[in-house]
Amino acid sequence: GINQPETKNDITVFPSIDNNQIHVIINSKLIGSSYSIKDLAGKIIESGKLNTENSIIETGKMLQGSYVISVDNEFRSKFIVLKH
Repeated sequence: GINQPETKNDITVFPSIDNNQIHVIINSKLIGSSYSIKDLAGKIIESGKLNTENSIIETGKMLQGSYVISVDNEFRSKFIVLKH
C-alpha cells in the first residue's frame, strides 16, 4: 500500500494496516465529491461518492496490483493492493 499518507488539496489517502481498505480523509467542503479507482490501464474498478470527512473504501476484492484513486477528476494518488 501507500507507505505514507499522501495529502493534496485538503485530501489525504492512506491504507489500513491489513491492506484491505484505504482511508480517504477530505475537508468538509469536499463532502459529496465523486471518486473513482482505476487500474493502470485506465479501467474503472470502482466509483462512488465521499459522503463523510473520513471515508473507507474496501479493496479486498481487488486483484493484486497498482491502482489510482482520483477525487473529482483532480486529486490523484497511486496505491498498491498486496495479497498475502
